[in-house]
Amino acid sequence: MIRQLSVRSGHSKSAAAFQNTTKPSQLNMNLSNFTDRLFPMLEDALWAEKALESNDSQPTRRAYIRSVFAVIEGTVWILKQALLSAAAGPENHHSLRRGEYELLSDKSYELKNNGEIREQIKFLKLQDNIRFTYKMIERYTGTKFNLEINTRDWDNFVNAINVRNRITHPKTAAEFSISDNELIFCKQVTSWFNLLTMSAIKKLFLPPLPQLQSDTTID
Repeated sequence: MIRQLSVRSGHSKSAAAFQNTTKPSQLNMNLSNFTDRLFPMLEDALWAEKALESNDSQPTRRAYIRSVFAVIEGTVWILKQALLSAAAGPENHHSLRRGEYELLSDKSYELKNNGEIREQIKFLKLQDNIRFTYKMIERYTGTKFNLEINTRDWDNFVNAINVRNRITHPKTAAEFSISDNELIFCKQVTSWFNLLTMSAIKKLFLPPLPQLQSDTTID
């Protein structure tokens, strides 16, 4: 699951040819930049996945879920940085509204009583952040993504967030425990997000395949 994304996201021979390509509209971040930022988180998640496979215990389950969400949140942040790089580029044809810029930057601004501006980090709910980020990717690429909203995949994602939050801030010993069923849907979330990420990488960074033209005319 994690190893699938690790292999496909650019740290493999099959992707080597695309390492320094950008889309025609010029992201100021290429595939190599993207994977270099993501790879340390993938390494942690891959280690946690292997540890879970070799010794399924409560500590390895918690490590796995925490590392998976580090990858998810890190990936969303890097995608947002890629979109910001495009907006700042010399060939920008996708101007951002003020609110879009602030949300992509995870920042908000307010006025202090001395007349100066205070910049603050804006903490967004993960499910809302993903929906916003992929809507912005849709606008940039002119394509559509299916986030599986109102399906079991999305429900599993929301439930997995609740599990991660619960084990991060447990109030009882029972809340620190991860059930077999919770582990199953957290693994399913990993697969769902891997596919979503690969789709975003393909549309943002990899050039489209050339169209094949036939010499034969069919009447």
